Order: sequence, then C-alpha cells, then structure tokens
Amino acid sequence: MQSLLGIDTTDEEKLVVYAEFLKERGYIVIPPKSLDRTSVKNAVSLVDLFYSLLQYHNQHRKIHYAKASKKDLGMARQFIKHREEVCGGKVVALQECASIVKCVVENEGLFCFSMPLRSFDCFGNDSMKWVVDRAISIINEENHEVSEKEMALFTLELSNKQEKESLMRLEDKIQDLKKILGETQDGD
Repeated sequence: MQSLLGIDTTDEEKLVVYAEFLKERGYIVIPPKSLDRTSVKNAVSLVDLFYSLLQYHNQHRKIHYAKASKKDLGMARQFIKHREEVCGGKVVALQECASIVKCVVENEGLFCFSMPLRSFDCFGNDSMKWVVDRAISIINEENHEVSEKEMALFTLELSNKQEKESLMRLEDKIQDLKKILGETQDGD
C-alpha cells in the first residue's frame, strides 16, 4: 500500500506514523508489551509482564494501577532469587516466575483476594507465600489434566493402531485360506 507520500510502507511503518499522529493531537500512545512468559529475561521484564497481563485481563477497569518501579523491582528480584533457590537455575527460575505471575493474574478469582489485584506485592511478600503456593498447585493441576488427556489420546491411538494391525493380519490369513481352498478345489 502506498502512503500519503506515494512511498510503499509496511504495516510496522504505518503504525509508527499513526502513533505519531495521535501523539501530536495529545493522545498517550502505549506500545503493546509481550504477554508471553518466554519474553521474561530479568526482573524488569517480569514486572512488565505482570502489569501488561493485569491491564489485558482487566480492561473493564477505568483507571489502571501504576507500578511502583523500585518497590516492584525489589520484590521481583526477591521472588526470582527465591525461585532460583528452589529450582537451581536463573533461566528456569525466570520462566517459573513468569508462569506463576500469569497464573495468578489469569485466575485472580480463584484466589479470593479481599481487594482486586493491583500490585506486585503478592509475589515478593513473605506473608503472601500462599499465593505462590496456590498458583503452583493450579499450574500442576493443569499440567496433570493435560497429561491425563494426552495419555488417553495416546492409548486410543495405540489401540486403533493395534486394531488395524490385527485386521491386516486377519486379512492376510483370510487370503492365505482362500489360496489354500482354491488349490484344494482345483485339485479335486
């Protein structure tokens, strides 16, 4: 597609132009953040993931909570450090932390918080350890359900494969019997 200037532009370039257009007219343009847990590489991106998920899953809220950068960052570092002690590696700890954060935000109703989730406090606070424990239970239950479904599907596929092989062997035996019967009838 050609822009107003007559130059071919990509979708990404168009978005930049549109964003600038809105900014010039006084709008605040916030670029989308990744909601993918694999994008978490450090404490800052973990906090960003939390607030992005919070905003994404609570679009009905008129005003979104602002992050307390230093406080949230300190809690995120503490949370990552604790998970590192549990699992033994920083990369795995970051992925676990991201999974836990995603679980808590996506399943906020299951936690029965007295107030809506609004800050990173529930992850770095020792008195809120139950939140992390509950999230881990939910994640493990989901993984167990998936494993059971995968096992049932595998068992069904294996059963179907075995039935097909049995039918093929049976058809081979029928063909052999027909040959024998054909030979005996020809010999009579």
